[in-house]
Amino acid sequence: MIRPGFVLQVDDRTPPLLNVASDYLGLERLPKGSSVLYPADGEPARDPVELIQVGLESLVEGGSIAAKLRSNMKLTIVFSDCSQPVVPMNYDVRQAIIERICELAAQIGVDDVALVAATGVRRKMTDGECAAVLGDRLCQSFLPDGNLFSHDCEAPGVEIGQIDGVPIVLNRRLAESDLVISVTVVEQSPGECQLATSTVSADVVAALANPEVGVTAPEVARLIYENVPVVAASAVLGQPVLPASVSFVSQREWEWKIADRVNFWWARRIQRALPRTGSSRVFGDLQAEYSLGDLVVGDPELVAPQVDRIWHQIRAVPEIPTADVVVLGVWTSGIGSVDGVGSPLAAAHQAIAAADPVGSGALRQDGVLVVRHPLRPSVSNRLHPAEADLFAEVLPNTLSAAEIQANYEPRYRRDDWYLQLYADGHAAHPLHTLGQWYDIAEAKRHIHDVIWVGADRANAEAMGDRVGTRMSDAFEIAATHTGRNPKITFVHPSWTGRIVAQ
Repeated sequence: MIRPGFVLQVDDRTPPLLNVASDYLGLERLPKGSSVLYPADGEPARDPVELIQVGLESLVEGGSIAAKLRSNMKLTIVFSDCSQPVVPMNYDVRQAIIERICELAAQIGVDDVALVAATGVRRKMTDGECAAVLGDRLCQSFLPDGNLFSHDCEAPGVEIGQIDGVPIVLNRRLAESDLVISVTVVEQSPGECQLATSTVSADVVAALANPEVGVTAPEVARLIYENVPVVAASAVLGQPVLPASVSFVSQREWEWKIADRVNFWWARRIQRALPRTGSSRVFGDLQAEYSLGDLVVGDPELVAPQVDRIWHQIRAVPEIPTADVVVLGVWTSGIGSVDGVGSPLAAAHQAIAAADPVGSGALRQDGVLVVRHPLRPSVSNRLHPAEADLFAEVLPNTLSAAEIQANYEPRYRRDDWYLQLYADGHAAHPLHTLGQWYDIAEAKRHIHDVIWVGADRANAEAMGDRVGTRMSDAFEIAATHTGRNPKITFVHPSWTGRIVAQ
């Protein structure tokens, strides 16, 4: 049985605990009386074939996936892109799910099948990224004929209706399909329906991000379900099991074996000896094993609550205290980046929006969030061309999402260079960059201060945040709001997504 997550109360017997950021590894003694959140243990991956077979043969509403298929139909399989999970899988369960669906389709005589990556306004996937998610067999079968591709939010789609006067435009292949099977992996949080957020036009994405418009993802999802037959197949993942070289990150410190201590020592030496490239050697190309908690298949509106319940059973920690100050380190933002650190915007989104400390109840309303990350200006102008401009010309003038949407977004969305890189260069759409900031700004409405430890001051201040050289400096800054005896909660670095309370 997997050990559940728990809350450690720091006392005199507590050993120094691990603190990890993209460019930092250290063991630190934490203030007596503070709390530390540990997630559930990870479980090594097992052969998922049996669970997949059961899921595809036992839809939540009854029947099987095979009964939904018929010869000569137009079948589209939509899959979540390589942005999930945060730490990539060394064997991706989406491959096994989609291979089995394709085998069933072939047996029944379905010969018009396409695979579509639900990239939304994120980067279109490269052939190599498709192979990492789907495997060589699927790629060799579908890529040469153009039947494996990423959604293009700027390509002409099909209007399937309107919500409050806003036209809802869906990917043309999906809109013209006889059946759409939406395959997702659920790791950080169940989130919104991927069809509603990641297979619609840029105009719909912009409307979803603007509260003044009033269009919501559940409304878009319901409109899609009314117009297109959809089956959801959601794979709920356990905690990642990291490779041996960094497995100490996910271990409880008092249980470290000699190998864990040696690996920690080596990783710290590498980072200190190579301050600019050491992080990429430690964290840049990580892959992890994931156990498959369950595969839930069927009517999307019936699948969603079951997935949410299973995900909470796997991830939730009981009795998380509500703190005045929450402290966490960001290291997953650097996975896959050139320097193993990741951009300031990616780090801020991971810590403030994705972790959701206030929404989870770990941080009180108007509390203080302390984050360790260097916030180095390491932005790829090819992959995220709008991000440098966001920091250079937008954030110095306004932090308001509403003002950015009114005064900057229209120009960014029409920028020929951004759109050319999105279309042909596997770059993120400018709406992705702006959308990350909107998420951050919304989360920060509930936080009094965000204080970055060891960060680039210019980038932190550009986001309206504060900086402390050391953790003690951050606590001094926080004390002006929380007083001298705040309740402090540390989030252990083995957390890789949203903080989850039961």
